[in-house]
Amino acid sequence: MRNFTMPRPTINTLAVVFCLCATVAALTLISTQSISANDSVPDAVLLLDGQNWHPGITFKIGSLATFLGIMLLGVAYWNHTLRRIVRNRTASLQQELEERHQIEVNLKNLTDELELRVRERTMELENEVRERISAEQAAKSSERKFKTLFQNAADPIYIADMAGRMIAVNDQASGELGYSQDEMLQLGVSDIDALDQPKAGANFFQKVCESGKASFETIHRRKDGSSFAAEVNARLIDYDGQPAILGIARNLTERKEAEAEKENLMAQLSQSQKIESIGRLAGGIAHDFNNLLTPIIGYSELLLRDIPPDNRGIEKVERIRQASDKAKILIQQLLSFGRKQVLEMKTIDLNQVISSFYEILRRTIRENIDIKLNLTQDSYGIHADKNQIEQIIMNLAVNAQDAIASKGTIAIETAPVFLDEEYVRQHAGVRPGPFLMLVVTDTGCGMDKETLKKIYEPFFTTKITGEGTGLGLSTVYGLVKQHEGSIWVYSEPGRGSTFKIYFPIIDALPADELPPVSEHVVIKSMNHTILLVEDSEIVRDMVHELLHDLGFNVIVAEGPKQALKMSAEKHIDLLVTDVIMPDMTGPELHKLLLKSHPGMKTLYMSGYTNNVIIHHGVLDEGTNFIQKPFAVCDLAMKVGNILDSMGKSDR
Repeated sequence: MRNFTMPRPTINTLAVVFCLCATVAALTLISTQSISANDSVPDAVLLLDGQNWHPGITFKIGSLATFLGIMLLGVAYWNHTLRRIVRNRTASLQQELEERHQIEVNLKNLTDELELRVRERTMELENEVRERISAEQAAKSSERKFKTLFQNAADPIYIADMAGRMIAVNDQASGELGYSQDEMLQLGVSDIDALDQPKAGANFFQKVCESGKASFETIHRRKDGSSFAAEVNARLIDYDGQPAILGIARNLTERKEAEAEKENLMAQLSQSQKIESIGRLAGGIAHDFNNLLTPIIGYSELLLRDIPPDNRGIEKVERIRQASDKAKILIQQLLSFGRKQVLEMKTIDLNQVISSFYEILRRTIRENIDIKLNLTQDSYGIHADKNQIEQIIMNLAVNAQDAIASKGTIAIETAPVFLDEEYVRQHAGVRPGPFLMLVVTDTGCGMDKETLKKIYEPFFTTKITGEGTGLGLSTVYGLVKQHEGSIWVYSEPGRGSTFKIYFPIIDALPADELPPVSEHVVIKSMNHTILLVEDSEIVRDMVHELLHDLGFNVIVAEGPKQALKMSAEKHIDLLVTDVIMPDMTGPELHKLLLKSHPGMKTLYMSGYTNNVIIHHGVLDEGTNFIQKPFAVCDLAMKVGNILDSMGKSDR
């Protein structure tokens, strides 16, 4: 249904209506004047009397018209007033609506902004919650890790308050000291410190507080009263909001043992290097002395042959030869110490060597000293020079005899042992594996630590002057090393000494003993030519004279170059040459001469080979060698054997 809208009255409309009402009212008043007061008009009288209005009716109509006019005017006024009020109210409402709309828009904007802020804040709160949860989880995880690390740390860990009372310890700390966790928390730092130095403890706490950390060594006391060295690293920390000291202690027992072991190994290495240096010096000196002793021994023997038995000078020459022999033994000991001696290595049974040598040993050692043998029941082969093994046993036995003042015992023992990695780690210069141990023990006076450091040095002796050369144990040391073995000694003053020697066991049976070769060699053929090459004049002259006296044709050369020239286009049966010479070595000369003398044999002579024809003291296979200084008969026998083998091979 359409809404009816009343037209809006204007001022002109209102004026017209008002004029009409006034006109009607005036006409009504005029007509009323012709009606008398006594006239009465009945209600049923017609409005018009003839052609005129009835006076009573006219009055009433006029009054009504006037009333209606006034009413219309009032209505018009009120309508106008109401319209104006309505317009004003409508405008006010319109303005209110616009303001309300603006408020609603603003409210919506504020709501949107608030919702945005709420969402942002909600996200922030969610992030904060997540971060807090993550932080709590991380804290719990960190706490679990801390507890795991704290309890499973390899070193004892202590946490003490600033008064020195324990507030937390790990299992390693309580286990190391022998306490339970509850017992540890009842203790203070001073209760486990065995040094009992209050000032030191106070200084320690002060240092930690000032610098935040400190490190020191101390002695910790266990519950059972035992103690051990410990290294403590302390740091100032915040523990549950309170300052505390975190201490990590490390047991230094193993480190101290390792340091002592290292010091011992360094001492062994230093001793070995010192002995090695002395050995090289001894080898060099022995070489020069051998060149001097060779003509002394040789000429003394030639003189003994030439001098008539009834000549008084023969005794003097014999004294010279005896002194030379002693010097020869001394030089041999130096070479043994320096590991420059030539060995005749073969597989031997150590038990058989000791058993067969016992009678000689028994005659050498004093009767009031008992010699006991405790040899292994099984047979083991070692690669050794039988004569040098006997020398080792003899030197150790004589050394033990000198250490026993009156009655006593020397025990000789053999046993198979296996040296493992742990033993090797603690003993420098030893390799692991199976060894045959030779033990010589005595009940003598023993030795102190200072003496033990020097016992293998040449010419070191604790005996009075004239009773020993000081080369006995140094010779043993050199021979053992030359046999690729090792030697260790344990001794204390008043408790005797024990020498343990380890020889490598080899998987081979002992070689059969060959009958000794007769020293009286008959040289059947004198038609041999010998090329003698020696750079030492006195040795060269002595050997030349000896070979010439034996009936050989001798070509003498001062050096290898001269020998090559003098031997050209000549037949050479035997080359007798020194090993170490200025121009070239004896083996190098031998190779050059073989090109023009293919059947030539060679005899090397030297007092110091320097590993030219021997390696680790063992001659290269097929090599003929004679050690300086040598006796005339030794050289004659060696030359005769070589030439005799040539004759047999020719046949």
